[in-house]
Amino acid sequence: MSSMPSHQRQLIQTGDDIRRMFSRLAGRYDLFNRLFTLGMDAVWRRAVARQVPVGSRVLDIGTGSGQLAKVVALRARVVFGVDFSFDMLQKAVGNTPGQGGPGFLQGRADVLPFRSGRFDVLVSAFVLRSLHRAGVLEESLRECHRVLEAGGHLVFMDAVTPAHRFFRFLFESCLCRFIGAVGWLVFGRRWPGRYLADTMREFFPARDLAGLLERNGFCNIRIKAMSGGAICLIMADKG
Repeated sequence: MSSMPSHQRQLIQTGDDIRRMFSRLAGRYDLFNRLFTLGMDAVWRRAVARQVPVGSRVLDIGTGSGQLAKVVALRARVVFGVDFSFDMLQKAVGNTPGQGGPGFLQGRADVLPFRSGRFDVLVSAFVLRSLHRAGVLEESLRECHRVLEAGGHLVFMDAVTPAHRFFRFLFESCLCRFIGAVGWLVFGRRWPGRYLADTMREFFPARDLAGLLERNGFCNIRIKAMSGGAICLIMADKG
């Protein structure tokens, strides 16, 4: 019940595959996040937002349904969200009604549609794993460096396989099954099987991610484990 056949899982590899997957999930994406995290997704987004200086110009990369952009907008002067899924952006616009909220654009993280030095802060939530799966993580980090002003800040959050043996056991034995059950309940046949769990396993350990950020021009890298090590808050500055 918790996974689709392996030959179908292998289809979710390229950026276009991932975009189509998220477009299919857009309508009930927020409901799924709230259920499978037991409401912790809102807590994690606030943890990202607290790192954003008041009055900043902020870009939310892979904004999805716009929930992080909406929280960050309470502190920032200007917020834009960029995502490659038009269906997700439609959801984001619906989630942030009224004037003075975030602006949304369709675009790719590895070819950001903004001039160099445009933003003070870049944020993202649960995007790095998909960029890694699509093979464009390093190109995307270079783009992040380009659109940040000198001394700007990067604040990313993502899910990883816990390093601690006990929490890793819980993840492997219980959480993956729970995520799969919730996914099938919410999405039915649209649920992409083990994509979430597989991309968590594939993703870099914290020490390797720090090295990748350094190679792409970032410094003062801090990585904070949350929720038993299953969630990682990644902070860095433009060098």
